[in-house]
Order: sequence, then structure tokens, then C-alpha cells
Amino acid sequence: MKNRSNCFFYSIGIPVVFIFMGLVGKALYDWKSSDVNYACKRDLYHCIYDSKHCRGTAVSMDSEFVFNYVENADPECINPTFPAIHVITKAEHTAWLHLVSTDNIMPDLQKFIDSTDQKQIDTIYPFYTLNQDFYDAPLWRYTLFKRPLSFWKGHAYAVRVDHQEKTICCMGGIEWGYELLYWRIFPKAITPRALTVQDWEKDWVLFSEALPEYTSHNGIF
Repeated sequence: MKNRSNCFFYSIGIPVVFIFMGLVGKALYDWKSSDVNYACKRDLYHCIYDSKHCRGTAVSMDSEFVFNYVENADPECINPTFPAIHVITKAEHTAWLHLVSTDNIMPDLQKFIDSTDQKQIDTIYPFYTLNQDFYDAPLWRYTLFKRPLSFWKGHAYAVRVDHQEKTICCMGGIEWGYELLYWRIFPKAITPRALTVQDWEKDWVLFSEALPEYTSHNGIF
């Protein structure tokens, strides 16, 4: 009688285990990264400084840059779980240029000029912002088994623009971004670093296509 009882529970247990494993597998397969939180009421400043964040400094092209960033933004932020950054510098500048590089399969998404506000893109593009501070919080949707890229790197340059002389002087910049790793659920922030003259020379090739009437006026070219 005892053996029959054991067999009964054994026969019931196997299907339960398979059902449980199937539900877990489906949940993992259906999992998606957070979407844009359009209902958020917190600006990027508070998303960074009201959370546990990292702070650092870097000297780029003789200019000091101070950056504060959070690796994974809170659910209440505009782009939850993704990095958000704030960069400032005392170097004299009037705008920021931002170039993004990825390893997405689409050529147009492998390297492109980023602009902060689509509502202003017609008036400020290719400049990222005309503000003194640089803020950004990118988002790229992915699932556990399908990731459109493994890295997203931004090159943020503080520049001084002379619209009369049609010149742009690069004061320096910061590389930052994130990686999407298969052994991590959420993005891994890339530790910011100082950009070099060589970085600017390479990136200026694309910037110059968007600014054909302008020349670099900082001794690089």
C-alpha cells in the first residue's frame, strides 16, 4: 500500500514539475526590458542625485570634466534601469555635440549624431544641446534572449561655436554609455573616460558632414 502511495505522488509530481518549468520558461521568454516611462515626474537631475550614484572627474584636452551618473535608474525615472548621466565643465563652451556608437546590425544605427530633444531637432541639430550642462538617459529595448546590441557608447563634447566665423572649438569631452551582457538582466554602465584629440579627429568626420560650412578651430586640423 505504501509503494502504491509513493507511485501515486510520484506520477502527480512529474507533471507538476514540467508545468512549473514551462511557466518559468515562458516567463523568461516573454520578459522585456522597461519601456519609456512617459508618466514620470522626476527630471534627470533628481533621478541621478536622489539615488546612489557615482561621481568622477577627468581631464580632456586640458579641460576638467565632472560627471555624476547612476548605473540603473529607478522605476520612477524616464528610462528605468538604464544609466543616466550629468556632465559639467568650467571650460568656455556654448553647446554640446554627442556622437553615439553601437554594434547594431543596422548601419545607420552603428554611428549617429544624437540630439537631445526631438521637438527642437530642427533648430539645434546637429548639436545635442545649447545648455551648459550635459544630461542624458538612453534606452534601447531588449529581451533576455534578443539583444539588438552589446554596447552603446556616447562621445559628449563641449564645444565653443562661432556662427559668424563658422568655426567650432572642441574643449574636450567624455565617453560614457552601457553594455547589454547576457549574464546580466539590467544594463552595465561603462565607466566614463576622458576623450582625446584622436577621438575628436575621428568623430569630426561625421560632425563635419552635418556642419559642412563649419571648420574646427582648435589647432587639430
